[in-house]
Amino acid sequence: MALKYASDSDVAKMGAGESLKLSQLQLINAAASIVNGGTLYVPRLVYGLANGNGEMEEVYNAEVKASSVNLETSEAIKKVMQTSLATGAQEAQPDGYTAGALYGINEKYDSDGNMDIGKSVSVFMEFAPVASPKYAVMITLNGVDSETTTGTTAAPYVKQVMDEVLKYMLVPPDGANTAPVVSDPGSDAGTTAENQVEVPNVVEMGFATAEETLEQAGFSHKTDGAGTVVEQNPAAGTMVDPGTEIELLMDHKIAQPESQTVSVEGQTIETVVVPDFAGLGTDEAMSLGISSGLRFYAQGDGIARKQYPVAGTTVQKGSPVTVTFVLDLE
Repeated sequence: MALKYASDSDVAKMGAGESLKLSQLQLINAAASIVNGGTLYVPRLVYGLANGNGEMEEVYNAEVKASSVNLETSEAIKKVMQTSLATGAQEAQPDGYTAGALYGINEKYDSDGNMDIGKSVSVFMEFAPVASPKYAVMITLNGVDSETTTGTTAAPYVKQVMDEVLKYMLVPPDGANTAPVVSDPGSDAGTTAENQVEVPNVVEMGFATAEETLEQAGFSHKTDGAGTVVEQNPAAGTMVDPGTEIELLMDHKIAQPESQTVSVEGQTIETVVVPDFAGLGTDEAMSLGISSGLRFYAQGDGIARKQYPVAGTTVQKGSPVTVTFVLDLE
């Protein structure tokens, strides 16, 4: 994999080399090592081992393999990747997050090693957020028309996956959707446009719709209760800084479990009591779970009938809770 520094929109385009034999896992692992400061890890396909109750019995720790670049080089390339995404592949920009990308079109070869004329391999790799990378997504499309670009092929699918992953894993928005830092290749200085943005109106929206609306606009949120939004602060139409936390007052006032700090083996952790989701709809249960400080997972649709861990269980804040919903056919 190679990077080239150029001008205008040709920044950080990825050239994988003609007939280079490289697996997707090797490519994303190499790119990830550049993003995370230069540390190359041994890839893991399995997080660990769990028992029948979903409790982790063994977790496989990350294993360092080598160093690819130094920290200074890593930071420089990340900035170029961010600029590349902002100026040449906006179709992959995740909603509410800063991100960077490597992408390109490579020649396609058949099983006999002959070039497949008119067909290419489109490769797009993206990471987010920029300041503290959490996830990287890479999609390879084999056999696309050579006249197409990654912006019209792989990029939209990368955005879709990254949006869902960041939202699902509750990664807080970091104030994206502002003008990115764009540096002149001949200068070390960059300029940032500081623009305030208008708070959207989410009153009378259900929790899921309100959450999606705010995230797409680049805002985080804090929820009081569950159900439908009856009041928001700051109010709709207010001009605020990107990434501002919007407080939502919901119509269903469900008691929020109080968290507490405990010491376990000399380490201080924050715990929370798992609430009772029974009888709640999907939006209400999700609102309650997230506002309680838990990672919420839903199975099915309808009314909450089962949950794990059970209500009243004390868990570490940030732990997962799975709620099963069943349609009420009566």
